[in-house]
Amino acid sequence: LTPGDDPRLHGPQVHGYLRMTDGSLRDITVYNPSTTWGEGELVSTVDDLFAFQQALFSGGLLPPRALDKLCTLPPAEVRMWKDGSPARYSMGLQTATVNGVTFWGKTGEMYGYRTR
Repeated sequence: LTPGDDPRLHGPQVHGYLRMTDGSLRDITVYNPSTTWGEGELVSTVDDLFAFQQALFSGGLLPPRALDKLCTLPPAEVRMWKDGSPARYSMGLQTATVNGVTFWGKTGEMYGYRTR
C-alpha cells in the first residue's frame, strides 16, 4: 500500500502515539509522514514483512553477489557518526550480535512508531 497524499490508513491498523513534553500521549495516527521527504510511503503488515525477509535472505530477490554485498559491513576503520563504534550498517541493513548470534535487519521510526 502506498498512501500518497492521504495520511489516513484504511482498514485495521496500529495507532501511533507521540509523547508530548508534558508527558501525555497524543494519537497521531492521521499524520502525513512524507513531510520529512520520502518517509512513510510504504505501509505493510507483519506477515508481508516476514515474507519479504524470508525471500530476501533465502536468495529469492537478489542474486548471490548482491546479497553478499548487502550483508558486508564497511572496513573496520569506518566508524559510526555519534559514538565512534565500528560501523554496523551495510548497504541498507544493519547488524547486531546478541548472545553470540548475529542478526541482520533494519530498525526504523517515525512519529508514533518504532521498530527494533
